[in-house]
Amino acid sequence: MSLRVVDVHVHLKGVEKPIDIIKSMDNANIDYLVLIAPYRQKFMPHGRISAPNIKSVKEGNDFVANLVNEFPDRLRGYAFITGTGDIKENIAELERAICDLGLHGVKMFPNLGWYPDDDRMYPLYERIEDLGIPILFHCGIAPWITDIYGNGPFLSKYSRPIYYEAIPRLFPKIKIILAHMGWPWYMEAITLAYLTPNVYLDICTEFTTATEDLKVEALRFALKTIGSERLLYASDATPLSWEFMKEHLDKTIQLLRRAGATNDDLRKILGENACKLFKI
Repeated sequence: MSLRVVDVHVHLKGVEKPIDIIKSMDNANIDYLVLIAPYRQKFMPHGRISAPNIKSVKEGNDFVANLVNEFPDRLRGYAFITGTGDIKENIAELERAICDLGLHGVKMFPNLGWYPDDDRMYPLYERIEDLGIPILFHCGIAPWITDIYGNGPFLSKYSRPIYYEAIPRLFPKIKIILAHMGWPWYMEAITLAYLTPNVYLDICTEFTTATEDLKVEALRFALKTIGSERLLYASDATPLSWEFMKEHLDKTIQLLRRAGATNDDLRKILGENACKLFKI
């Protein structure tokens, strides 16, 4: 069976060279990557910074855009938007990243200290809806207690699936990707997707407490509940770690098979759904 593979959740470190990413993809049998802009800065405590104007956020968005523009037939990119500070400044950086740099989506990490359904975020979501781009949200447990500078804590309560419920209902044209199937609250995430047709789930649970049997149980529940049309392959990898990416892809196919996925399901989950979402 011929499969086109798109990994929708890949983290940049900010030092990668375009040709090295392509070589890594070829070694791992990955056709497309959707890369997340690197972000390294002091995020905490909440409210201390005017996040979108911090130099590292703009540099990160510039960095991913330069990579994508080098290989537009293999790469897509998320801008990182913090959601902290002045929302108008967040919107300005969003517009720069999408309209000027040509990026294809937004990555947001509510564990910086805000709830996704806070109405102060609504103008940002409205603009994202207007632009017609997807949002990848971290969803579920936050495995990191602090940022790279020791600031924190990053609390998981901000990214529990239920706090995303209002967004796709109030902004029905937004396409929302909940990362990690909201683990360990995967039933909550899958149920939200069942009730809300513009919610997608990325199926990477690699860093969590999920055993292989639990992963199969979650995937089986997802397939029976919402089908395969809104499940997306994701590794949460870095783009030069081709050995891990290849192993993760092979393991994911095995887990999906155990969960009852058909060849048609595999084609959709591993690539076709992402191709539609990111207009590949």
